Amino acid sequence: MNETHGSTNSAVPAASVTPAWVYWVRGLLGVALVGAGYLAWVSIHNGPVAGCGPTSGCGQVLQSPWAYWLDIPVSVPALLVYLALLGTTVLLQKRPAPDEERGAWAAIIALAVIVAGAALWFVGLQIFVIKAYCKFCMIAHACGLAAALLCLRHIPLARDPATPMWATGSGLRGVPRAGAASVAAIGLAGVMVLAGGQLLVPRKLNVVKDLRPAGRPAAGQPNAVSGVPGGGNSAAPTPASPQPRLIAPRQLSLYSNAFLLQLDTVPMIGSPPIDTAVETPSPAAVREEEISVVMPPERDITPTTPGL
Repeated sequence: MNETHGSTNSAVPAASVTPAWVYWVRGLLGVALVGAGYLAWVSIHNGPVAGCGPTSGCGQVLQSPWAYWLDIPVSVPALLVYLALLGTTVLLQKRPAPDEERGAWAAIIALAVIVAGAALWFVGLQIFVIKAYCKFCMIAHACGLAAALLCLRHIPLARDPATPMWATGSGLRGVPRAGAASVAAIGLAGVMVLAGGQLLVPRKLNVVKDLRPAGRPAAGQPNAVSGVPGGGNSAAPTPASPQPRLIAPRQLSLYSNAFLLQLDTVPMIGSPPIDTAVETPSPAAVREEEISVVMPPERDITPTTPGL
């Protein structure tokens, strides 16, 4: 943190040119914005992540409940916070008056603490809870954390203890230590809201289960004991599994991607998202006599065209 001497000159900007660290912050936030924007698009459209399979680290992280906050993809509020912090760095250069500059720094401190705390929270979740890593998430978190630390490193602390944080008209430049601490506490409260929302209101994801009874024989195959197709205790192999698996946050694959089901549109009991169980027996498990066809009744049709 930098310390600045108090000054009563409110007309002269604190810096005539944009410092180099501000350009670094903007560049890092730009990368974080691209990453968060892409992840938000993937989450909203339930699409696959480029270069990542369904069992990859990206797939495991994005399909976990920790990828959501109050049923919202965490990349959406991350995108907004990155945009806000980027905007305050621009605002900082356009507000040369001491009071306005101090207000811009108050926003930067709070947002930087939120970005740094959220980055540490989600990296910790990937390491200790999910035990999988999303490369896009890690890049966004690393860039956001670096930008936040640069901002906190260059806070212009006021040497004059009489410098107010919120009062106007003093003409003194810099951010008082007590004011910086209070604003940082607001940022920490935001991180606690994030973590508390995920812990107290976890997102319910779809659960794929195979509901077929274990050891059920394939229809039409003779029983190993009685020789009767499908009857008695059977040692015959069960029908081939449909291999249900989630290949995207709400997209279910059956039979090696032969069938793709969008779980937001598949008929379910209740309003999505809910725990959904899908039972899909293979064709060999369906007997001929179990198939019924309903035909409409025949009608006598009398021609009404003259001459027929």
